[in-house]
Amino acid sequence: MTNNHPSKVTIHWKELDVLRGLAALLMIVNHVGYNTLHPNAIDGTLGGSLLFISSFAPVLFFFVTGLGYGIQSSQKKKLGHWYVIVNKLIILLLADLLIHWSNGRLLGLEFLGFIGLSSLVLELIRRSKSPLIYCIIGFVGIFIIRYLIGPIIHSWGYDQRGWWLLDWIIGTSGISGISYPLSPWMAYPLAGYIVGAAAMGYRDYIQTHRLGVVFGLLMVAGLPAIASLILLQRGSSFFRWGTVSLGFYIISFAILLVSIAGTLALCRQGRLNIVQEALSLKGIASLAVVPVHYFLIYLVTNMGGTGVSLLSYGMIAIAVLISSFLLARFVEKLSYIILEIKQQKIVWYGLAAMFVVAAGLTLIYNRESTSLVMLTRTFGQIVLCLLFVIRLPL
Repeated sequence: MTNNHPSKVTIHWKELDVLRGLAALLMIVNHVGYNTLHPNAIDGTLGGSLLFISSFAPVLFFFVTGLGYGIQSSQKKKLGHWYVIVNKLIILLLADLLIHWSNGRLLGLEFLGFIGLSSLVLELIRRSKSPLIYCIIGFVGIFIIRYLIGPIIHSWGYDQRGWWLLDWIIGTSGISGISYPLSPWMAYPLAGYIVGAAAMGYRDYIQTHRLGVVFGLLMVAGLPAIASLILLQRGSSFFRWGTVSLGFYIISFAILLVSIAGTLALCRQGRLNIVQEALSLKGIASLAVVPVHYFLIYLVTNMGGTGVSLLSYGMIAIAVLISSFLLARFVEKLSYIILEIKQQKIVWYGLAAMFVVAAGLTLIYNRESTSLVMLTRTFGQIVLCLLFVIRLPL
C-alpha cells in the first residue's frame, strides 16, 4: 500500500506492521486484564466487553501471517530454500515448547507453534500452481468440517474416544495442552492469504480510492455483525477457549474487516505518522513482544498487581504495553547488530548454546522455582528471536 516506486517488485506495506502492532496491543490488553483485574471487574459490563474484544488478538495475528504470505505470492518473490522455512518452523515450535516446559508439560501446541504450523501450510500453498484456489477450498472446507460435519461427529461421540488427531482436526472437543485446533483456526491465515493476494492485485486502486475502500470494508463488516446479532438473539454463545463457537467465528470476521479498515484509514494521513510508528511492529519485534509481555505481566502480578480496579488495570496495561513495545523493538535492533558480526557461524553456535542452557534449566526447575523458570523461558525465547536472523551453519 505504501509505495513511491510502483515499478519495483518489492513493496513495504506499513499497514502490515500496524496490523501486527494492533494484534499485539489486543493481546497485551487481554492478558493483563485476566491476570490483574478483580473478578467482579472481569464480570462487569465494561471490563467484560474490553476483554471480549481483546480476545480476538490471535485471530488478527493468524490473519496477518496469511496476509504476509499472500503479499509475497502476488509479488512473485523468489522462493526461499526449504532449510530457511524449516528453520523458521523449528524456532517457533521450540519457542512454543518452552512455554509448555515451564508449566511442567512436555508437549503441546499454543500460539507460537500454531503460527509455525500455519506458516508451513501457507508456504506449501504459495509454491503450488493454484494457491488462491487451494486457499478458498481450504477456507470453505474448514467451515464445513468444524460447523457442519464436526457437530455430527460430536453427537456420535467420536471426539470423546481419545483420538487426539481427529479432535484437533474437527475442533469440537478441547484437548489438554492444545489451544488452537486446526478447525477453525487455520481459516484465518488462509483468509489472510486471499486478502493479501487480492490487495496486491488492486494496490493502485486502493491507493487512489482509499477512503472508498475503507467505507466499503465497514459496510461489508456489517454482514457478519448482523449475523452475530441474530445468533445472539437465538441464544448462541460466543467463546473461543478450547473450542470456537459459531458466534465467535462469525463475529471475528467483522473484527478483522474493521481492523483492516481502521489501519487503511490510519495509514492514509501523513499527520498520523507518529501514531503509525508507535503502533507498528516489524517481524522480529512482533515475535519478541510475546515473551516480553508475558515476563512483564509476571513481574506485575508478583509485585501484588492482582485483583485491581478498572482504573488501576488501565494504568498497568498502558505501562506494560509501552514497555513491551520498547523492549520488543530493542530485540529487533539487537538482531541488526548481530547481523553485522562477520563470524555468523560462531554467533549461531553461541546463541544455540545459550538456548540449550535456558531450555535445560526450564525443564529441570519447572516445579521448583517459578521465578527462575520464567526468566530462563523468556531468555530462551528471546535467543530464538535472534536466531531468526542468523543463517544455519550448513
